[in-house]
Order: sequence, then structure tokens, then C-alpha cells
Amino acid sequence: MRDLHDVSYVPLLSVRPAELRALKELPNRSKDRLFPYSTLRPWTSARHLDTVLSKIDEAYPDRPLIVDAGLPDAGETGTRPVHLELQELREPTDGYRNWFEFLEGRENFVPALQLSDPDELERQIELLASLGRGIAARFPSHLFGTAAGVAQAIGEYVPGDQICIVLDFEQASRHLLTQALTTKNTIENILEAVPACAVSISASSFPMDFTDRTEQEIYERRFFNEVREQLPGSNLIYSDRGSARAERQNGGGGAPAPRVDLATVGQWGFFREIDVGDRDQAYFDAATRAINSPYWDEDLHVWGTQMVQRTAAGDETAIVSPARSTAARINIHLQQQLFYDDPNSKYDTDEDWSDD
Repeated sequence: MRDLHDVSYVPLLSVRPAELRALKELPNRSKDRLFPYSTLRPWTSARHLDTVLSKIDEAYPDRPLIVDAGLPDAGETGTRPVHLELQELREPTDGYRNWFEFLEGRENFVPALQLSDPDELERQIELLASLGRGIAARFPSHLFGTAAGVAQAIGEYVPGDQICIVLDFEQASRHLLTQALTTKNTIENILEAVPACAVSISASSFPMDFTDRTEQEIYERRFFNEVREQLPGSNLIYSDRGSARAERQNGGGGAPAPRVDLATVGQWGFFREIDVGDRDQAYFDAATRAINSPYWDEDLHVWGTQMVQRTAAGDETAIVSPARSTAARINIHLQQQLFYDDPNSKYDTDEDWSDD
């Protein structure tokens, strides 16, 4: 477990190509400060879980990260071996022993509790505590009322300062800003049960539609700041999904219109072009508008900003697809939020990037 008093950002990142590429291309100095929460899922067309693990290791090698077995999402269907392997990790028998044994040999994986079977909770905590890496637990909003009790149960086996409770609002909107008081009360209950633990507050307000949208406030950041102001002295850690959505969009309708996004510490700027058949030209136009906008920070040199610059320079190997655009946006956003409370440090990025 990382020293949770030194952690400022716990992004929830799924094992998908754009998210792991964004993580991989962060400066090493940034990776050393980050504490990702990664949810396992099948990797595109990979047959085995080992491929998933190799992608995680490639993106974030030899550093501690929280790993969650997750639940099957709407897009996770199939009978490939990887699906069966994930099912085995989620089997609750004997305190989710398969999950424990999976984690046992992977020393940089900080375990996240599985909450699907409350009857196996105490045994699972006992097993995971024996790893000596601390424990994280993520609660969707409908389970917030159980968080204090689970935290207290973890505290029977694990030192409080090695416990990270994640309150996950999942997909959110501006309405999130009305929930600061109830969230404060939930956190107070958790801290009453385990005073030394860290509580991470997470959400994603990244929009679903861009037809008439050119910008949006990062509501989850303002929400976190409001809650933090009400709980001075508590170890609260900001979390989001790295500017990815909490919910996957349904397929169909063809590729989305070419778009380049920029992230500042509190805003997203969206530069969308109508697809009239020449998508390379559309990405060039979007990137050109992006670097000439108030959202552009010419002093921020990370892989994502380099990709936008290369696209605006006519490099047809830069942003040429929605996946590449998403990876660039997430990479910039991770850097911005990681150094939110230390803004000058985000510019210390003397790194080389790969072009593939």
C-alpha cells in the first residue's frame, strides 16, 4: 500500500486500450505519485487473463496499484478462457479464495474487496489482510450506507492508515453538486468507525453527447473541493475516471464525429468537426482549433499535448481515431488532476514518448 497521506489522486481506470495507453505515456515522475484503481476485464480479443496483466504491467510497471476483480459489464460476454478466468476470480467460496490466491503472487497489486457476497466478507478480509498490503473497498452510491460497517470490519484486521474507502457516484451530472452534505455525513460515519482511514470520492461527469457542446465544467472536482472544505483535517483523496465515462455507450451509428478534447484543472474543452468524408482533415481542423483556444497550455509537455500538436502539424500518424483522441485526452487530464494542489509541478515532464 502506498502511504495514503502522500496520495492526491486515485483515478479509476478500466483495462481498455485508450485508458492504459494514457497511463503508459505519463511521465515516470507522475506515475510515481499516482495511485490507480484498476478494474480487470477482458482485453479486446485476448484469450487469456495473462494478456490483461501484461498490458497493466506494460503501462504501470513495478508500482503499487489497487486491483479490483470487478463485475461483468454489459459488453463483457463470451466464452473465451479470459471470461471463465474472471468468473473464477469472482467466485465467493471460502472468502473469495481464488481472488486471494491470484493476488498472492502479484506483490504490487493492492487488493480491493469484492462485496457481492456479504456472508464471505469477514473471511475475505482476513485473507486479504494476510497479504500485508492494505485493503481498498469501492462502494457505488446505493451501498454508501454499508461503507462504515465494512470499514470497521476491515479495521479489525488492517491498520486504519492502510485502508482506502472509495465512494463512487459513477456517472454523474451537475446534480452531483447538491449531494455534498449527505456525502459529508457518510464520510463522518466512516471516519467515526476508522478514524485513520482514507476516503476517496469518485465520479464521472464526462458527457455522453457533444452535438451542441463545446465545453463543460469538471463537476466532480468542484464537488470534491466542497466536501473537503467541510471536513478539514480528514484524509480525503480525489478520484474520477480520468475523463472517461462511468458507463459504456451502446454501439451502433458508426464512428463518432472527429473530435479533439482538452482538459484544464476545472474544465473540458471540446473541438468537434462534422465528418464529411475526410476524417484526417477533420482531426487536423479540430486540433488546430484546440491549440488556438484558451484551453491550450503551451507549457504543458506530455504525450497527450504532443499528440494534439502533431495532429495540428499534419502528422497522419497522430490522432487519427476516436481511441487515439480519447487516450490523448485522458493523458492530459491525469496530469492536470494529479498536480491540482501543486500546479507548478505538472510542467516538470522531461520525457521521451513513443510514436506507435
